[in-house]
Parts: sequence; structure tokens; C-alpha cells
Amino acid sequence: MPRDQWDYLRRSVYRRAQYRCQICGREGRLYCHEIWQYNEETSYQFLRGFEALCENCHNVRHLFFIWDTQHRARLLRPFLTVNHLTKEQGMQHLADAYRQQQRFNRQQWIVNYGQYNFSLPSVPNVKHRPNYVKINRPRYRLTGNRPNS
Repeated sequence: MPRDQWDYLRRSVYRRAQYRCQICGREGRLYCHEIWQYNEETSYQFLRGFEALCENCHNVRHLFFIWDTQHRARLLRPFLTVNHLTKEQGMQHLADAYRQQQRFNRQQWIVNYGQYNFSLPSVPNVKHRPNYVKINRPRYRLTGNRPNS
């Protein structure tokens, strides 16, 4: 997505969230986080929307960051607090999420940008898709069709 379109989109997400993190309610610097839906049976990855998140909540959304020892101490407590988990429950959840992420990384996905598809460059046919994908999302295919989920 061109920078000016991305800036417009993320600002509208922040405005909709009243400039607060949509998880913890904190004000301050926000990040625009993509919300994806996955269907492993059909290999569809569907962009459902975006949410405004503070830095900690954004990093927690990317659970694999917590496995990095530099981030773990800083992010584990907010992750447990927001999700009302004990440390043992949280660590089990992270282990499960890590295994799921590893499984997802091995799968080839058909990426569906849904209503946000308007901003993608036109790809004439399947033969040309890998050239676009190499630049933007390795190992993914693009589509404008809605997934069966």
C-alpha cells in the first residue's frame, strides 16, 4: 500500500479508537495492527480489519516476540494481566501459539485483503503474482475472493 494511503488508513483507525489502545485503553503513541482470520482447511488468510494498539499491546499481539529474552520480561506481565492468566497458563498459551505460528509458517496461504484489496497493484494472472509477493509477503498468493470460513 502506498505510504499516503497507509497513513490515511492508520489515522482513521486511531480516530475510530479515540486515540486509545483498544486493549488496555492507554493513550500515547499507537500502532495500527492488522487483524487476520485464518482458515487452515482452505489455506485462506483474510484481512478482517485493523486495531489501534499501544507498543506493549502491539508486541503482545505478536506473541513470538515474547520468546525473545529481551522482550519477555517487559511483555509477559501485561500479557498475563490483560488476559487474566497465571504465569503457568500464560506460558502454556504462548507455547501453543508458538507451535501454531510454526505450523502456519510452513503452510502456503492465499492472502485475501477483502475490502482493502483496492490499494493493491493489479496482478494480471497467477504467473505474475510471485513477483509481487516476493517484494511484499514471501510464500503468499494474492486473491480478491472471500474465504470460506
